[in-house]
Amino acid sequence: MNGSSTENFTLGFIFGELCKGVPNTLSGTSFLYRNGVAHTMASSKKVATLTAALSVAAGGFVPGIAVAEAAPANSDVVIGPGSPLRMPFPSSKNIDGRHVQSPMCSLGVPGTVVDQNGVSHRVIMTAGHCVVAKDTETGEEVTGQFFIPTKDGDKLVNKDYMGTDVMPEESDFDENTTMPEFFNELFNSGDYGIIEVQDDIKTTSMSHSVDEFGNVHGEPVQIVGIEDKRTLDPMEISVDNFGEPVCTDGSRTGRGCGFQVFRVRNGVWAIAPIDHGDSGGNAYNPETREAIGVNSMGIGPLSRFQPIDVALEEQYDIPDGQVNERFKVETSTEPQSEFRTIDEDVQYTNQHVPQEEPDLGPIGELLPEGVEVPPEIADIISESPALPELPIPELSGSTAQATQAVSNLSSQAGLPSLF
Repeated sequence: MNGSSTENFTLGFIFGELCKGVPNTLSGTSFLYRNGVAHTMASSKKVATLTAALSVAAGGFVPGIAVAEAAPANSDVVIGPGSPLRMPFPSSKNIDGRHVQSPMCSLGVPGTVVDQNGVSHRVIMTAGHCVVAKDTETGEEVTGQFFIPTKDGDKLVNKDYMGTDVMPEESDFDENTTMPEFFNELFNSGDYGIIEVQDDIKTTSMSHSVDEFGNVHGEPVQIVGIEDKRTLDPMEISVDNFGEPVCTDGSRTGRGCGFQVFRVRNGVWAIAPIDHGDSGGNAYNPETREAIGVNSMGIGPLSRFQPIDVALEEQYDIPDGQVNERFKVETSTEPQSEFRTIDEDVQYTNQHVPQEEPDLGPIGELLPEGVEVPPEIADIISESPALPELPIPELSGSTAQATQAVSNLSSQAGLPSLF
């Protein structure tokens, strides 16, 4: 469908209202969850203010320590909207065909698209920040090989892909950047990834997922097409979707539903649950069963989905309103294969990869020999910022005089003598 917007506003005004009350004193280094790891980036005050509140919905990992190819997995694999995805770094350790310590994401809708030259491609959607993941602490980038975590090991989907990175770099902003331009760059950047699917991987139109512990929160739903609304201009915002339902499938949260609030060119914003590891998963309208987008990010109670129609239009030069003529959603209704969950992979990693002992700092030196701190408490201590060292004032006169002065003050305050 190719509708028109009913009401438009400036993007800067809307996000300005949404971000009222966010502290504006942050500076230096901000933390941003991207592709499953907390990355740091040097930020100006206005960049840090908003990126500190932003959370990209990608699964967590620990930096790997070896390079290896995955062992062959069962070739009879069926993937679809909501299936899990693993994107190893070159350093991701391989154990028995599993790429442990790898970023974790999810998959969107599969289908066949006809490109500008009339060539058909069998593809599946995901989030851009999943396929171009980079560890900003080490500079390491993902290998560009994408795997499905089957029970028998990781199965390669393909090495051919394209993707856009949702988050701008600090260099994208300068002193002349206006607030509307800043909001547009930060919240309206493209976040889509398109992976070509190998012939030995089957795809299905059935949107389905389990959460990180293997629980099911809804029955499979067949996706029948792509929601193709009017593509908005870069600085335009519309509420023509306000109140429309949306459901998502991802490998962290599983199935979750909510309602849409507004949309911009590269984002459908809604009150709906997504979390780290759900990135790239399928967002769809449960009434029309059309795919709306892929899970992208969240800020506060709002979740953002990258519109699939915009991604396909931009990548394959498809005219606005003609996406369903050039992209055909997979028609198979075969059930998805059974995959490993996020929790299974985390537990497997903990069992097979030595974990570093947390640094307890000065507190550890005060503990009696043989006393062990519970892991959950040790993690809190090691991750807590160090206390500042307070200067010790120099007291005039003798120590006895200083002691007497403190004692007198304590007595006047009604406190027991400390000396």
